Amino acid sequence: MAEFRQLTKLQPCIIKIHHYWSWLKFYCIFGVLIYNASDMWSTPESCTVPNGQTSANMGRSILHFNMKKLHQTLIRLSKAFKYDPSIHLPIHFVKMRATISLCFLTFISLSGYTQNPGNDKSWILDNSVSDDFSGITIDQAKWDYHPPWSTCHGESCLTTDSSNRKVENGVLKLIVRKQTCTCIDWDGTTHNKNYTSGAIFSKSTFKYGYFEIRCRIPELKNSYFTGKGFGPNFWMWPSLDWKSTYPSVEWSEIDIYEFDAETNLHTCNVHYKDTSMLYKWELRSYPDPYDFTVDFSSYHTFGCEWTPSYINFYIDDKLIRSTNTPYAENLIPMNIWVDINVPATNFNKNFVPNSLFPYTYEIDYVRIYNLQMDCNTVVNQSNINFSTFNYALIMQLKSPLQLAIQRYLSIIKLH
Repeated sequence: MAEFRQLTKLQPCIIKIHHYWSWLKFYCIFGVLIYNASDMWSTPESCTVPNGQTSANMGRSILHFNMKKLHQTLIRLSKAFKYDPSIHLPIHFVKMRATISLCFLTFISLSGYTQNPGNDKSWILDNSVSDDFSGITIDQAKWDYHPPWSTCHGESCLTTDSSNRKVENGVLKLIVRKQTCTCIDWDGTTHNKNYTSGAIFSKSTFKYGYFEIRCRIPELKNSYFTGKGFGPNFWMWPSLDWKSTYPSVEWSEIDIYEFDAETNLHTCNVHYKDTSMLYKWELRSYPDPYDFTVDFSSYHTFGCEWTPSYINFYIDDKLIRSTNTPYAENLIPMNIWVDINVPATNFNKNFVPNSLFPYTYEIDYVRIYNLQMDCNTVVNQSNINFSTFNYALIMQLKSPLQLAIQRYLSIIKLH
């Protein structure tokens, strides 16, 4: 009985010790989180991969690639600090822990999922392939007017004529006209068409990066004329000879957007298929809840961020869709296309008597950004000075965040 009374007297002390021990553990782990969060925007002094190549700053990109793992870690932390009703800790203690965790999670989420060139200085513009169309004609070192295999494009001919493709006042204009023409198809045969059109097709191929266009198409909702039958696009598709390098790949495509110009309905999509797959994988469903109409009374900016683990789509620097498809890494290097479907058979649309001719697709610029990093200097949010980055190297590295998670889990085991 005496021992029982002694334990009863010690109970308040035991509760206080448990209380302070829980706080101490929480602040230790939260401190580790903050410490590693700062590492996410810092460059390791040495980042050499096993094959001797110098990799990029792992921090900023690993923040993207491991965001889900960090979220899982925070959930694990929350479970580790689960309120135990057998120990009468004040309820504000539990609420405070939850609030701090939620604030930190929100901070990480916002900083991780909105990192496009509009708010992230680690994206560096590649002027060798970007074009602001500031000259008087197309830069033929960067663009061709048709793909290598054909000048036929749907029911139109792709021409070099200035009536279909011209640069003036810093804007590229791609124009569809109703006129007869003859084009040469991939098999060498010639075809007579009833429409001519302009397009640009990049001479360079790309795998990973940020791809952006600022453009405008006709806004016709209050007009007698209609955009029915027209389909302006900004998309990526490989050259015809890819099968010699990637024999197993049957389809590789990113549609940064495809517009149904009847209502200016915006869609975005990713397509992939290889010989191991029975059916082609597509991001978009039919109909798709992510489709929406765009008011083109002014210019808009559209972007796509392509990494080995996800693909994000943006309009005016706002994230509108994201996919963590495993096929993001399987997509092969592709060319950039800026063109107009004539007619828009992808939307089952054809021309009608009041379809607008000539139809003009205006492009202010096409820009390609690389995520560039520097292993030799410390990089933070206010001082970013990156150099050559290769996304592929990231896949070979043991992430600092992965190591941090291991530390978190080892601390959690103390609970």
